[in-house]
Amino acid sequence: MTFEQGGDGRIWIRSSSLGSFAACPRHYIAQREEKKETLKDAHPDAVQEERPGAYKTVVGTAFHYCMEHDLQDEAEVAKAADSILRDGLEENPDNFYDERFKEIEQLVEIVQQMVAFFRGSQHSREWTTEREGNRYEVKVESDKIDSGIKFTGNIDCVRPDGMILDLKTGQTSDMNLHIEQLTAYRLLLEHAEGIKGQSHAEVVKVHRPLSPKSKPETMKSARYRIDTKIHVERVIKIVKEAAELVAQKDQWKHNFTVIPANPASKACSYCILRNSSACPETKRDEL
Repeated sequence: MTFEQGGDGRIWIRSSSLGSFAACPRHYIAQREEKKETLKDAHPDAVQEERPGAYKTVVGTAFHYCMEHDLQDEAEVAKAADSILRDGLEENPDNFYDERFKEIEQLVEIVQQMVAFFRGSQHSREWTTEREGNRYEVKVESDKIDSGIKFTGNIDCVRPDGMILDLKTGQTSDMNLHIEQLTAYRLLLEHAEGIKGQSHAEVVKVHRPLSPKSKPETMKSARYRIDTKIHVERVIKIVKEAAELVAQKDQWKHNFTVIPANPASKACSYCILRNSSACPETKRDEL
């Protein structure tokens, strides 16, 4: 979910970040610059206290790996999850845990729960009984939107008929958060591989347990269909606007408040800029 200025001068835009830009351009830039001196120098008060929660992303990564590689044995799942989780801890030791999960073994149990539950659910067929011909972790890129933009994506599953499936974990059921990403995937497949396929894409959602002791009946999964063709022009516009904003770094690198913001966005609840000089429009106690 980052952008970079490539060695060839192109601006890299990843499809998974488009929802952030659509929600709030300032939040989008903050996410990209969080670990860089640009943000620290401009607004040191925006580099907040530890923000536990990185475990959520790594748990999702471990779950994806197990499903994409069709791991079924409990011991195999545990081994893969343990390795991925430990790598995540090594990369992000300060905010990997929260108070509920103090041991890696607890997170491994959560991944095992998710795999066992999802394999038995009615929404898992493309990862279980209908795997033939599917492609997983399909990496695509294109510069057809603009020769100065390297537009990239990593698609969870592409069916033989061109149907795109995106596997999501978490607690929210708001599929509007994924419209830009799924539409971007469709564009990328058409641009990079000439695959037009179906205009629809599907999100397969698995709710992550809140505790390793969660009961199976509290877990759930769902499928949502998105008609990507009706969002194509808007997504192309977002890609161009995001790239233009990145290219204007000299204008905002010393002051993030010049970047357009949307204080009413849902992104405010987890944005590192809230309650800081970088985003005076939004105060923490208002959320």
